[in-house]
Amino acid sequence: NNQKIYPYKYPGKYCTYTTQNPSDQISNSTVKSEILGASSYDKSRLNSILSTFGLQALVDKNPEELPFVIRKRINLASILYDNKDIIIFDEPTLGQDNNFVIGLAMLINRMRLSGKVIILISHSSFFISQLQNITTINLEKQH
Repeated sequence: NNQKIYPYKYPGKYCTYTTQNPSDQISNSTVKSEILGASSYDKSRLNSILSTFGLQALVDKNPEELPFVIRKRINLASILYDNKDIIIFDEPTLGQDNNFVIGLAMLINRMRLSGKVIILISHSSFFISQLQNITTINLEKQH
């Protein structure tokens, strides 16, 4: 948008990122506070995201005490709640079942159509096949 960006001065102002290992990002003692992060509270938005990721019954639980698959969903929910224009997903489907993978692909397809920039790192050919109109770069060594 013709704006100069200062990533070191304002980290995370335009972009958000989810790591491959969800425990690397968890820093709050409840699912709700983890998803909210430093963002302002919007009850409707929070409820929508909790529902999308099936986390409604876990809002008061400590994320570190939950299984890997759920911690991964909490990380995904938190970056989507943050609502940045550029989102980097590192292995977002790791450990997830096919129904979740399909739902996440549909969500990412909608986000792209709304103007979000999505950078995706994935080894899941099934997940990639669910995404629409994407450009892929294969960085694996060819044998």
